[in-house]
Amino acid sequence: MKDEKPIISIVVPVYKVQRYVGRCIRSILNQTYPHIELLLVNDASPDRSWRICQRYAAKDRRVRLLDSGTHQGVNKVRVDGINAAMGELVMLVDSDDYLPRTAVERLWQTMAETDADVVQGRMWHVFDNHGWWKKESANGREALEVTQPELFDKYFITFFGGNDAIYVALWAKLYKKSLFEVSGVATAPPAFRRGQDLMASMMLFPYIQKLVTIGDPVYYYRSGGATSCYSPYYYTDMKEQYALKKEIIKKYNYSKASESNRIVMCRYLYKHVISMYRESSLQEKDIRKFIQEEFRSGFIREITEGLAYEAPFFAYLQADDSTGFLDYCKKIATMNRWRRRINRWLMAMLQLM
Repeated sequence: MKDEKPIISIVVPVYKVQRYVGRCIRSILNQTYPHIELLLVNDASPDRSWRICQRYAAKDRRVRLLDSGTHQGVNKVRVDGINAAMGELVMLVDSDDYLPRTAVERLWQTMAETDADVVQGRMWHVFDNHGWWKKESANGREALEVTQPELFDKYFITFFGGNDAIYVALWAKLYKKSLFEVSGVATAPPAFRRGQDLMASMMLFPYIQKLVTIGDPVYYYRSGGATSCYSPYYYTDMKEQYALKKEIIKKYNYSKASESNRIVMCRYLYKHVISMYRESSLQEKDIRKFIQEEFRSGFIREITEGLAYEAPFFAYLQADDSTGFLDYCKKIATMNRWRRRINRWLMAMLQLM
């Protein structure tokens, strides 16, 4: 690395986050590492989010504003920010999350010392608006300083559900910007509405020559957002990603990931059916029709055949028992509904403290 401290470009897509974006921006501008630029990229947010961003830009010249004009989705606007970045190093932050004050400095110090292409820190889940209720992520705790070919051979399986040492998300990391260019992410980001972080990270991974993880907390992730809700296109995106992963396994002769890829797809199906039972606009007949079509298509046989996976729902899938599977999912959805009500009550009590 160069002796002088470089500019680090921090890219934040902005869409419908008026309650949270102010805290996100302040956490970045108050970093102990001063050589940053903050690129706020408006994805045609219909609320007051962009006006809040404009106020911060008027006060601090490190803030740069990019306005997409039309709603394009987080993949496209994030890439617009990366391509506009002046720094040789890049961080990606979601606009409803925020950073500890020393996050950028610790990531930069480690990159300067190790000349890694990517440095990853620890991530914490935040469950309330004030940030009092936090829990460290179980993933990413392993201390690593690993290079190719070991990096690819041992850790590429992370993106197929076979390891948790590396975050599949793009945040909580400092990158050399050149990775986004050589991997193609900067020109052709994955066009998904869910799971886009994982697929972009998967595209980057073969081009990383050295990755280092550190024990310092560098990212506060706000749990309970849009990804917790029912999405009509969730399963479609996950199914398409499953097929792409099969192609990638073949391309890199990475057969060790085949079983994990199928198990993860089974979990996606299970999660989607539970979310369908939570969605008030869907009737029982709609859910039953969906799962029966998946069984008839032969897809469930493809993802379960020959697998040994100990999960109650999986036994129904492998036995071709659509009724048993649906009954089990409905029971779990009902239990989760009561659990969420209790959690909401607890959070409401925390807000009053």
